[in-house]
Amino acid sequence: MTAALKKAITDTTRNVANKWINNARHWSKGDTFCGLRRQPRYQWHTPITVEILEGDNAGTTCYANSHDISLGGLGLSCRCDLNAGTLLCITDDNGDAVFGRVRHCSKHITTYKVGVEFTC
Repeated sequence: MTAALKKAITDTTRNVANKWINNARHWSKGDTFCGLRRQPRYQWHTPITVEILEGDNAGTTCYANSHDISLGGLGLSCRCDLNAGTLLCITDDNGDAVFGRVRHCSKHITTYKVGVEFTC
């Protein structure tokens, strides 16, 4: 990946993430979880599309619902089992997209709970 492409991805992710966070701030109060988090996390419930960009499932798309967002990343629920470290492209209904890596994925009753760290 060239330096210019990496910068473009970083800038786009940062701009879109800030837009999403400002939207979430409008609807919810930030939670720092008693000072344990580096940035406030805001509730943000919106449908999103997750595209897996690498690994055995590269090119696979799944639909998900976000549940919270911060400057560092977002939490989502989906039906895809995503491996930690996998690069994703996450898109909202408006076509705005960010890039991130799976930090954790755990199975719940009918879905997987996933934590994604923004790549910026």
